[in-house]
Amino acid sequence: MMKRVEHRKSHLGFTLIEMALVLGVIALVLTILLPVSVDMLEAQERKDVVSRLAVIDSALVNFVVLNRRLPCPADGTLATGVANAGLETLNAATGLCNPATQITGVVPWVTLGIAENTATDPWGSRITYRVAANLANATPAVPNRLMDMSWCDPVGTAAVTSSACTAGCTGAACTSPQLFLSGKGLPVSDGNGNWLNNPIVAPFTGAAYVLISHGPSGTGAYINSGNLSPGSIAAGTSEILNQNNRALMTGGVLGASYRDAPLVDAITLLHFDDYLSHPTIMSVLQNANLGPRAH
Repeated sequence: MMKRVEHRKSHLGFTLIEMALVLGVIALVLTILLPVSVDMLEAQERKDVVSRLAVIDSALVNFVVLNRRLPCPADGTLATGVANAGLETLNAATGLCNPATQITGVVPWVTLGIAENTATDPWGSRITYRVAANLANATPAVPNRLMDMSWCDPVGTAAVTSSACTAGCTGAACTSPQLFLSGKGLPVSDGNGNWLNNPIVAPFTGAAYVLISHGPSGTGAYINSGNLSPGSIAAGTSEILNQNNRALMTGGVLGASYRDAPLVDAITLLHFDDYLSHPTIMSVLQNANLGPRAH
C-alpha cells in the first residue's frame, strides 16, 4: 500500500511540473503575441478612421451636388437620441448657420444621410466639422450658393458677384476661378510652419471644410453624451488648435490655422494623434462636377 501511495504522489508531482511548464510556455507566447495584437488593433483603427473620413467626404460632395452649398455643423453638445442631434443648424429664415455651432460643431450625420457611427471615430469620439460660414449659406442669405463655380471662366476678369459666378456670362465678363477662390475657405498648416491650405495667398487653396478625428486620446472631442472629452492625454501644441469648443479659425495666419501634423506618440507638447480631412474648395467642386468651365 505504501508503494502505491508513493507512486501516486510521484505521479501527482510530475503533473504539477508539467502544468507549470505549460503555463510558462503560454505566458511566453502571450508576451510575444500581445504587443503584436495591440499593434494590429491600432493599425485597424487607423484604417477605420481614414475610411470613415472618406465616407463623410463623399457624403459632403453629394450634399454639394444637391444644394450648391456645404451643410452647417450639427451641435456636438446634443446627446444621441435628443431632438435635432445630428441635424445641421441652419436658420431657414436667414439662410445662415447658427454661430454657436461653429464653436461646438460636429458632422451632421442625419442631414448627410449617414449612420451616426460613421460620424464617430473608432475611439468613440464624434468627428469635429468646421466649415467657412459663407460656403454653407443658403437662400435667402447673401452671398449664397457659393459652392458652384460652373460659370467661372479661366479667361474671365469680372468681379465676384454676391451669388458666386454670374450665370450666363461669356468670356471676360465671367469671374475667373482664382478671383472666385480668393479669401474663401479655411486655413490648414502642418505644424512646422508650412501651409497646406491657404485661403489668402495665391493660388488660394483654402479648405472647403475641415474634418477632425481627435484620435486615440480623444482630447477636445465631443462624445455621444454631448459632453466634451478631457481625453486620456493632454493635448500637444498643434492638437490644441484642433480641439472642439473653439472659435472658427479663418484667414491666413499660421498660428491660427487647423493643424494636420505628423503623428507623435510622445506625451509632450509635441504629442499629436489627430486625423484630418481638408480638401480644397476646387477639389470638392470638381468632384461634384461644379468646377469652372474648360476651354
